Amino acid sequence: MSTTHSERRTVFISHALPEDNEFALWLSIKLRNEGYDVWCELEQVHGGEHFWKEIQLLLQSSVAKFVFVASHASVRKEGVRDEWDYARSIAKEHQLKDFIIPLNLDGVSHNAIIGLPNLAMIQFQNSWAQGLRALLAKLRKDDVPRNEHTPLSAAHWYQNKFATSNNVLEKQEILYSNWVGLPTLPSTLYLHEYANDAQAKQVMSVITAANSFPADRHDRYIIAFEPRLPDLHQRETAAELFAPTIVKATNVIQLSVAQICGRRYKSEVFPTKQDASNFLVRVLHQAVHNFLVQRGLHTYEMANKRLCYFRTRHESTDPKFKYYYGSKLRSKQLTGVYLHDNVWHYGVSFNVRLHPHPSLSLKAHIVFSKDGATPWDDKKAMQTARRKKGKRMFNAEWRDLQLAFLGSLTDDATTFGIPITQTDYLWLSTTPICFVSDKGYNDPEDQGRLIPLDDYDDAQEQEADVHLEFDDAAALSELLADDNSSLPSKAHHREE
Repeated sequence: MSTTHSERRTVFISHALPEDNEFALWLSIKLRNEGYDVWCELEQVHGGEHFWKEIQLLLQSSVAKFVFVASHASVRKEGVRDEWDYARSIAKEHQLKDFIIPLNLDGVSHNAIIGLPNLAMIQFQNSWAQGLRALLAKLRKDDVPRNEHTPLSAAHWYQNKFATSNNVLEKQEILYSNWVGLPTLPSTLYLHEYANDAQAKQVMSVITAANSFPADRHDRYIIAFEPRLPDLHQRETAAELFAPTIVKATNVIQLSVAQICGRRYKSEVFPTKQDASNFLVRVLHQAVHNFLVQRGLHTYEMANKRLCYFRTRHESTDPKFKYYYGSKLRSKQLTGVYLHDNVWHYGVSFNVRLHPHPSLSLKAHIVFSKDGATPWDDKKAMQTARRKKGKRMFNAEWRDLQLAFLGSLTDDATTFGIPITQTDYLWLSTTPICFVSDKGYNDPEDQGRLIPLDDYDDAQEQEADVHLEFDDAAALSELLADDNSSLPSKAHHREE
């Protein structure tokens, strides 16, 4: 019996077991979050089923798209090849246009399986995030049916993978966020106005060379927490040797930091509300950058031009940095050996957030080097190594690495001071903002545990940051329970 196209709504994922399990699980969760009905053998087949008959029936009557995960492993699997051949026959029999969508997971050759060279493959080998965007665009273009109300696929996956005893429990848990709170900020941000852009550039170069306080330039304005900038004695001609021109600000605009952070600043003329917010963020960003570089951290420029700050490793030494986890003093390495003769480095990039709390939002990265200092030039190799190294690092380890990184910035493992003027410091705690939840759950054992990792690479970092806003810890707990939360799973942690 023939089926109409409208009756077909399932997205079938064909992949190699167990080699491509991690990717297939990640993809099925992402597609289900978008509202698609997904069939994946990893989730659907539990043992004892005549699953080949089920697959044949699905492809014959219910599957809208056959997503073929092409990899070096899958093209050699007899079962996967059988699914491929049967899907081709179904597409021909029912005249289904673009029924098969191949995904190139690891750079496998187009000639690896009969019929594949005739189809355009969506590229996933460089970036799962970019590949997913292309796949979703294709599914939307072909009007594959979606559900209006979708279940939380991560919860669905969790219940399928673990015992029913792992339910929500009535117990208190501490969530370590990836936000480092900014304490009381200076009361005023100053915009020093000069006669022209050239003068502002000259003064800015002097400030940058001295590196005694953070500042940023916007056209003829220099923005800083410093109320008075140094005068520049300019000598252009012999006649001015004894009477040099003094370059100084012609006007100073004072902005209330409390009003900016509290969203009470209003102005229809320059500097507008958005200008003021941007200026404050830029000066704070410059202050943190200067501090990290002065503490001896090296930088790695990512694809989106953001900087990742990391510790180096010399002469096979791998020091441990002290940090507090609760009341316990611990220590941890931030570098280590990777594949015998390479080095991995834990590093962070950061954003300055003004809402809901003034804070530094940290994002974890792993950088690789050959000599303990110079990052690899090969971005693709870096991404592949990052995924291999990071896929067995669980929440507790990411939490401890973040705490050790913050501890490495101090002499007492508790606080560190960032210069903001020539005499004042911004004192930050090495303990990030924590939230308390009255609900919890028991973690499954790590043995045999499969984590649905996001593709944690530079491509995802190019996506716009979502500003999280909530009023209290309860709202955060609700946010963390949402599978679409923009807080990465590795950035918040449970108390052990």
